Amino acid sequence: MVDGIPVTQHSGHGFGTKSIKFAVERMNGNCQFRINGDRFELRAVM
Repeated sequence: MVDGIPVTQHSGHGFGTKSIKFAVERMNGNCQFRINGDRFELRAVM
């Protein structure tokens, strides 16, 4: 996690979490990312 956003070091992997955060905040929403064991969790409220 970097600044509360999950990141990966593997090329071609991931969900584009920075893009998700940008899109949610652009619509005046809020999002939270969390690692829970072996799960990645995203909570978005718009």
